Amino acid sequence: MQIRNRIMDKLREQGKSVNAFSLQVGISYPNIRAMTKDFRDMRVSTAIRIAKALGCTLDDLFWDEEEKEFGER
Repeated sequence: MQIRNRIMDKLREQGKSVNAFSLQVGISYPNIRAMTKDFRDMRVSTAIRIAKALGCTLDDLFWDEEEKEFGER
């Protein structure tokens, strides 16, 4: 299963930099960058914190590539 995310899309939409966002949510800049590039798994609590800070739901941010291929999203 390959989970993808839209964190960078949401940051761009809101005009936020990764650096400013990392300070806002209390997650280091390198960890946020890794998460936005899908190189790092994250805890559910971290995903929820990110979604809340971006004003969206987990469904808005994350999807499973396999489900997308089969039109389940």
